[in-house]
Parts: sequence; C-alpha cells; structure tokens
Amino acid sequence: MSKNKKTVSISKHPVHVVTLYDYVPGESNFVMGETSAMQAPHLDTHLCFLKGEIFKVTGDVDWWLYVTSNDGNTGYIPSVLTAPLNTDCLNNEYCKILSHHGDVPPCAIDIEVDLTHFPNTPLDRDTVIHHRKQSPEEKANIFSMLTFWWMTGLVWLGFRRPLVSNDLWCLRGSLWSKNIGLKFDKHWKRENERVLRKKERYQLKKTTVTANGGTSLLTDEIQNQHEEVKYSTDGVKEYHPSLIKTLWRVFGASLVPAFFLKLCCDSLTFVQPQLLGAIIDFIDDGDERELWEGILYAVGLFVVAIVQTVLLQQYFKIVMTTGLRIRTSVLGIIYRKALVLSTESRNQSTVGEMVNLMSVDAQRLMDILTYLNMLWSAPYQISLAIFFLYRTMGISVLAGVGVMLVLFPVNFFIGKRLRKFQVKQMNIKDLRIKLMNEILNGIKVLKLFAWEQSFMSRVLDIRKDELRQLRIFSYLNAAHTLMMSSAPIIVSHIW
Repeated sequence: MSKNKKTVSISKHPVHVVTLYDYVPGESNFVMGETSAMQAPHLDTHLCFLKGEIFKVTGDVDWWLYVTSNDGNTGYIPSVLTAPLNTDCLNNEYCKILSHHGDVPPCAIDIEVDLTHFPNTPLDRDTVIHHRKQSPEEKANIFSMLTFWWMTGLVWLGFRRPLVSNDLWCLRGSLWSKNIGLKFDKHWKRENERVLRKKERYQLKKTTVTANGGTSLLTDEIQNQHEEVKYSTDGVKEYHPSLIKTLWRVFGASLVPAFFLKLCCDSLTFVQPQLLGAIIDFIDDGDERELWEGILYAVGLFVVAIVQTVLLQQYFKIVMTTGLRIRTSVLGIIYRKALVLSTESRNQSTVGEMVNLMSVDAQRLMDILTYLNMLWSAPYQISLAIFFLYRTMGISVLAGVGVMLVLFPVNFFIGKRLRKFQVKQMNIKDLRIKLMNEILNGIKVLKLFAWEQSFMSRVLDIRKDELRQLRIFSYLNAAHTLMMSSAPIIVSHIW
C-alpha cells in the first residue's frame, strides 16, 4: 500500500510553474519537439511572459499548459520553457530573485512532479538522483541476479529506441564516487599515519644510536649495509605509503567471492572431459549398461556447462565492478593531489604525466584486475590438465610438458620486450602532451612570430617516433598472441 502511495506522490500534478526564459508568441525562437509543435494551440491563445514569472496550472499537463497568471489572464504557455515550482520553499530571497528575472534556484523546484514535459528544469545532482528510478538489481531475487534478468527491461528499451540519460537507473550507494572516495581516503590517511610512525621510530633509533657513541653507530651501519640503497642523500631512510596495501584493505573483501567463483569455474572445466569420457565408455559398452546412466551423463554435461557459464559471468561482474571502483578511487586521489601541488612539485611533474596517470594508468589498474587471478589460476589449470592427461596417456605426456617449458622463456622474453616498448611509448606520449600544452598556452606568441611550421614539425617528429614504438609493440604483441594460440596445437601434435 505504501508503495502505491509513493508512486502517486512522485508523479503528482504540478500546481504552479515558473518560467525559465522570456517568450513572445510568434517571435521567440525556442527548440520545440515534433509532438509539441503538432499540439500547439492558436497564437491568439498564447500568453506573453518574462523569465521568473509564476503561473498556476489549471488544465492538464502536456507540452502546452493552460495556466492563469497573477493578473488573472488565462492562456497557453509552452511547458519546455517552464519548471514545476514548489511554493512552500519560496522565501523572500527567492521571490526577490524571481522578481528581478533571475535564475530559478534548484531547491525551489518541485521534485515530486514528473518532469517528462519539463526537460529544461534546472536540477542539482541530488535532485537528478532522486528522479532516477531505483535499480532493479537491488530488489532482484537470486534467479534474476544469476541470469541478469533484471537488465531485460533496459535492454528491451534500448532495442526499441536509443537510450538517453533519464533511462538509466540510480547507482547503488556503494558505486557512488563520493562514497568510494571517502572510504579510500579514510584508509589512505591510516596508511600515511603508519608510514609517519615508521619514520619517527627510525629517527628515534638513529638519534639514540648516535648518542651512544661512534662505535655503536659504526656497528649498526655494518649490520645494515644491505639497507644503504634505501637511504637518500641526506641520510634519511625513504618511506612511502603503499597504494597496493590501501587498495587491498578497501576492496580486498570484494575480491574474495571472485576468488572462489574462479576456483569453482576452473574445476568445472575439467569435469566436462570426464563426463564426456564416461559417455564414450557408455557407448562402447553397448547394451551392457543401463540407459539411465547415459541419460545421467548427458544431463550432467549440460548442467555443468550451465553452472560454469553462470559462475564465470558472476566472476567477471564482481572483478569488473571492483575494478571500476578502484579506478574511481585512484582518479579521485590523483585529481585531489593535483589541486594541492606546490610550485616545486609542479615543476617536477608535467601536465602530460598527470593526464596519463588519470587516463591511462588508472584504466590499467581496472583492466589488470580482470586477469589478476590468472597468477594462480593458470598454474592450477595446467597442473590439473597434466594430471588427467597422465592418467589417460601415461609417460608420453612429458613430451608436451617439455614443449610448454620451452615456450615459457620465449613468452617471458617477448613479455619483457613488450613492457620495455610500452614504457618508451608512454614517455614519448608524455613529451608530446607536454609540448602540445606549451603550444596551446603560448599560441599567441607562436602566431606572432610565425613559428607554426617549426612547432608542427617538432610535434610530427615526436608523433612519428611514438607511432614507430606502437608499430614495434603491435608486431611483438602479434607474435606473442601467435605463440599463445599455436602452443596448444604444437603440444597436441607432439602428444
């Protein structure tokens, strides 16, 4: 019952509207949709108004509203030039703003009205979120969650017409950048405090050793020669807060279910060959075995495939959502840091480096999370594959294992080269963005001295070098992909 009441209150009839622009019938030019143009009444029934005037709606809500002005005049006004007004929120200050034809304060908008016929209504962020529908994921049952059935409505709507911003649902609170940033900042401050305490303990220890005499200091230095590389030129040990530790504390709990889903999915991958082998044995035995055994194996093969697909999609949903949250938190902390950098720090980092950190590096953190579990998943799958192959083929399986061991160093070498060329390409990209930023900032001087061709040639030279690195990277990546794709074929031929 309460649910129905809520639905009625959200789409209630607007009583008053406030004009957002000036309008003179037949003279004002404003964007009017096809539907509203067809429904337009005769010009003689239109009312002329200025920005900030308040009208009382006496007719139905449509693209043209039949209203009554404060002077008692009645007529039609276009709804696209108005916004629903909450008169209870009007105070003397807001009335003064409207009387001077100022902008309508967003807090004076009636947010419980359906804004379909009021597309130009000024709304703040909280109001926009209020008007968006609640995501059906929050109320979805277990079946809908596993099959993503809760997205069917949005997919079907996108099939019928292009989606717009108003069609999207309100994000869950855990995905809001505001909440993600607050949670990350909390743990990041703890990490900074931990590093600060380590620095203080080190300084205290160093001061105590120095006070005890030169012999103790010399002994301490001999015992800690392996730590000399961690000292800066002024003799202070370098400590830095760990981004990886902070990310794990914030998002690690979200990745634990993904770990178990991936483990189950990889295990089910080897159940299918066993069931297939059982079906082959059943067919070879002929009439010696009962029919229900074959049916059981076939149904089991189907069920395992379905369960494996469901688990894999849930795994990707978790890691991609967590990766998006990580990217959001990293973007936020980089942006906030860029706003408070001192002049000395700004001279140490270029604008291109900051842009790359926010656009490229943060995205890489999101992308790598999808395949991070391959660090343990790949050895696990290889071990299970070798075990089952050894049960089937015996000692001859070692030939295929030898081929894989030969391919590992080759792939490792190509991977190192890929990383090397990628770093070069990123450095060249930083240089190009820095040069372009300098050109745009000094464009007046550049045009004044006619240096366009000179700077254009410099930018093109850097771009050619960047393209050369990309070309080499693409060739190596293609070779790496070829090796990975051909490895199963080579191993199967040797076996």
